[in-house]
Amino acid sequence: MNEVITKDLLKERLLKGGAWALGGKVFSVFAGLIINMFLARMLTPKDFGTYFLLQTIITFSVTFVVLGFDNGIIKFISEAISKGKLGEIKIVYTRIFLIVLVSASIYVLFLNIGIINFLSNLFHSPPILDLKYLIFVWIVFASLQRLTTETFRGMHKIDYATIFGGAIKGGIVYYLLFSVFLIAYYYLNSHYSLFTIVSLILISISLSLIFSVYFLLQQDLFKNIKKISKKFQLKEKFFVSFPMLITNLLLLILSNSDIWIIGIFRNNKEVALYSSAAKLILLVNSSLIVVNSFLPPIISDLYTKNDKKTMEKVVRSSSTFAAIPAILSLVILLTFPGYVLNFIFGEFYSKASLVLIILSLGQLFNVWAGSCGYVLLMTGQQKIMTYIMIVSVLIIIPSGILVAEDLGIVGIAIVYASGKIIQNIVMVLFVKKNIGIWTHVHFKVGNIVRLIKS
Repeated sequence: MNEVITKDLLKERLLKGGAWALGGKVFSVFAGLIINMFLARMLTPKDFGTYFLLQTIITFSVTFVVLGFDNGIIKFISEAISKGKLGEIKIVYTRIFLIVLVSASIYVLFLNIGIINFLSNLFHSPPILDLKYLIFVWIVFASLQRLTTETFRGMHKIDYATIFGGAIKGGIVYYLLFSVFLIAYYYLNSHYSLFTIVSLILISISLSLIFSVYFLLQQDLFKNIKKISKKFQLKEKFFVSFPMLITNLLLLILSNSDIWIIGIFRNNKEVALYSSAAKLILLVNSSLIVVNSFLPPIISDLYTKNDKKTMEKVVRSSSTFAAIPAILSLVILLTFPGYVLNFIFGEFYSKASLVLIILSLGQLFNVWAGSCGYVLLMTGQQKIMTYIMIVSVLIIIPSGILVAEDLGIVGIAIVYASGKIIQNIVMVLFVKKNIGIWTHVHFKVGNIVRLIKS
C-alpha cells in the first residue's frame, strides 16, 4: 500500500525532523568546537595541521568507499516506503552493507601497497605513515557508520540519524564519547600525541557503530516485516548511486582541495591556520546542514508525487529558516574574527582572521542558495550536478595552485570563496530550468512572519 503524504504528515516530518536535526547540530557544533579547543592546546600547530589533513583523507576515503550508496539508500528506502514495498527495506540495507564492507576492505588493501606512503610524502607528513593501520580501521568503521546513518534518514528516522551520525556526520553519540574520552585524557595526562588522539576516535566511532546497527535492526520496518523481498537489482541501484558518488567525490575534492594545496605547497602550520578558520565556518553553515539532514527524503517523496508546488514551498521556507541564524553567526565572525580565533584555538590562530572573513562571505552565498544541490540529486538530475562539479574542479583547483606560492592561504581563500559563490548561483539556475522551482531564500517580511508563525 502506498504511503499518502498528507499536509499533516509532511508538517510532522518537518517539525520532528527539524527539531532533532537542529538539536543535534547545535550539540555537534559546540562539541566540535570544544574538541578543537582541547586539540589546539594538546597538539603542536604542525600536528594539528596533520590532524586536519587526516580528517580530509578519511572523509574522501569514506565517500569513495560507500560508492554513492549513502545518498542512494535514502532514495531507495524512501521510495520503498512511499510505494508500500516495505519488504525491500531490509534486503536493501543488508546487501549494501556487505557491498560497502567489501569495498572498504579492497580500498584499504590498495592504500597499504603504497598509496599511504605517497600521501605521507606528498603532504610532508610522516605521522600519516606512522598511523596507517589506525587510519585503515577508521575508514572501514566510518564507512559502515555513514551507510547506517543514511538508512535511518531514508526511513524518516531523523532522530536516530542525528544520534548515530558518526564522526563525519557529527552524531551525538560519537561526539559525546569522544569529548568525554578526550577531556578525561587531557586532565589525567601531561603528554599528548596524535597517535593517542586517533586511538580515542576509533574507540568512539566503533562504539557508535555497534549501537547504531543494533538500534536499526530493532526498528519495526526490520523486525515486523514478515514478507521480505529477495529481489535486489544491484545493477539498477548502482546506476542510480554512481552519479551521486561522482558528484560527492567532486564536491569533496572541491571542498578539501584548498587544504590539500596548502599541505603540498605550503606547510602544516598554515594548514592548521586555514583549517581553524574553515572549522568556524560551520557556525555559518550549520543551519543549512540541519535542513539538509532531514530534507532529502521529503524532496524525493514530493518529486515522486509530482507535487512541485509544495516542494518549492518547503525548500524555500527551509532555506529562509537556515539563513537567519547563518547571518547572525556571520556578523559575529566578521566583527570579531581575531578574538573568536584566539578564544577557541589560541593566540597563534588569530593570524587566520582575514581568511575567516573571506571564507565567511563565500559561505553566505551557500546558505542563500539553499538546498539546490540536494534537489538536483533527489530529482534525477545527478548528471547535471556532476557536470557542474567537474567544471568547478577544473577551474578552482588550478587557480588555487597558481596563487598558493605568492598569495598563500589568503589567496587560496579568495579563490575558493569566489568559486563557491559562482557554483551556487549556477546550481540555483539549473534547478529552476530543469525542475521548475526556486531554492534560494526569500527575505520578505511577510514570508518570514508566516514562517515564524508556522
